[in-house]
Formats: sequence, structure tokens, C-alpha cells
Amino acid sequence: MKLPILTINSSYFDYRIINTADYGVPQKRKRFILIANNTGHIIPWPKPKYFLEPKEWQLPYRTVGEAISDLASKSTQKHFSNHEPMKHSEDISERYSYVEEGKKMEVEKLPKKLQYAKFTGKKIKNFSHVYRRLHRNEPSITLVPGHNAFPIHPWLNRLITAREAARLQTFPDDVEFIGSSKDQCIQVGNAFPCLVAQRIGETILKTISNNWTEKKTSNLANYSLLDKRHHKEKI
Repeated sequence: MKLPILTINSSYFDYRIINTADYGVPQKRKRFILIANNTGHIIPWPKPKYFLEPKEWQLPYRTVGEAISDLASKSTQKHFSNHEPMKHSEDISERYSYVEEGKKMEVEKLPKKLQYAKFTGKKIKNFSHVYRRLHRNEPSITLVPGHNAFPIHPWLNRLITAREAARLQTFPDDVEFIGSSKDQCIQVGNAFPCLVAQRIGETILKTISNNWTEKKTSNLANYSLLDKRHHKEKI
């Protein structure tokens, strides 16, 4: 893999594209990660613990339902920050009602009156991240930043709120996002899932604390904790 825009003055580095669902995030979100050091420590990667098709002893991917089902009631909106749903027009809410769980909207299958935007009169378009309903028993699709770019709630005819999106990014509920509704959604949608950052950070800390180098790494660590690989050249 070429990294033309990076200059890394490090003897040890590694990079990967990871799927955050493999680490307990209820969202399929692929992200590029690079770790480097000048200390001679190995580059540690926490081993995946969640699987799309788990064996008997493995954990399944976490789901949307696990993450946000307790936020569905309107009564929860006053107890959680960033949990005010968008105010959809009657036409848009009705449009959402035709989208099956886990599916995208099929414009041609809508009633004629719903196939056209109310104010422009133009036929609506179905972009990949818009008019798509989450499935309660699956991880979320990758969240895209923007106040009108979040997916549809699994069983309610509205888009998910910034707080529900934050749950899918594994933010604690006491983290508050500020600004307009649009700003909040952009902050959440652009974020890196907290749980993955925590797991990578913990693995790096353990590597430093135990002074694990290429010549000094316990068999137990290799087996249970680390998915180890490194490059020994500069780029």
C-alpha cells in the first residue's frame, strides 16, 4: 500500500484498514489506522472479538437494537442530550413508512404522489446513504455526517437522532455535542468510534508497560492479546 502524503521518521510502523464492528462497535465502519514508534516496541493490534458469522465460542456483531432500542420512546427525549428528532413533513414520514427494515427505499414502488418532491416537483433521488432504514438485528451501516444524511430508525418513521448515532459510535451518554442540529450530526458522523480508540490505546499502553519488543513478547500476549505485525523500513 502506498502512502504518498506521509513521511514517517520511524523504524517501526504498521497500518491497517479495520472494520470497527470487529471490535464491538454496532456499526460496519472501515477506517485506516497507522501506528508508529521510535522505541523498538512491537506494533500491537488488539485481536477482533466480534464476528459476522461467529463460532460457538465467539461473540456475534453487536446490533443497532442493542445500542438504541431503549431510546425509542418519546419520553426519553427529555432525559438525554442531543436526542431531539428532526421534524419531518407528513410526506417525508409517509415516504419512510414504505422503507422496509434493513432496506433502501425503492422510488418506483412508492405511490405516485410520494415519488416527487413537494416544493420542486422533481422526482426524488435515492442516494446510497439516504432513505435507508437500519435493521435492529444487524450492525448499522457506516454513518455519514450531516443532519439529513443519517439513516432511518429501524421501526420509527424518522431519522435517527444525534444521540442514537452517538450510541452507534460508542460514545458515552454523558458526552454532549454542541451547536445546531446540523453541527451535532456532523460532529457525530465524522467521529472515530470511541471503543476502538480505547482498545487500541489499551493495547499500546500494555505493550509499553510490559516493554514488549520483537525479542521480548510473552506467548500468552501473542495468543490472547496481540495481532502482531510490523514493517522495519521507513517510508
